[in-house]
Amino acid sequence: MDKKWLPTIMQSCLVTTIAINLMLVAMFLWIPNTPSVPATAYPTQNGVKNEYTSELQSRQDKGDYQVEAYQEYEITQDANGKVIKKEATDETTYLRYWNGENPTESAE
Repeated sequence: MDKKWLPTIMQSCLVTTIAINLMLVAMFLWIPNTPSVPATAYPTQNGVKNEYTSELQSRQDKGDYQVEAYQEYEITQDANGKVIKKEATDETTYLRYWNGENPTESAE
């Protein structure tokens, strides 16, 4: 390599390094710094709280199974725990329990 190109290559590397550093500094200065948000939730409306609960609606025997239907309710309470509103949601859960013989015992 010819020695006359060495200063040009060194100068190009220096200018490129300075340009990259200036771009990085500008990027950090121009990106808005959003304030942090606390991770805890604050109580709403003077201590009013919403809670979801499921209540047994029906129990039926169907063959060797017992089927229970649970309806979900949204309950709104004030700060003292008094129920302000109790409203059924669209969520219904069905649980099925086996009442018949154990299949492994009957095979013996």
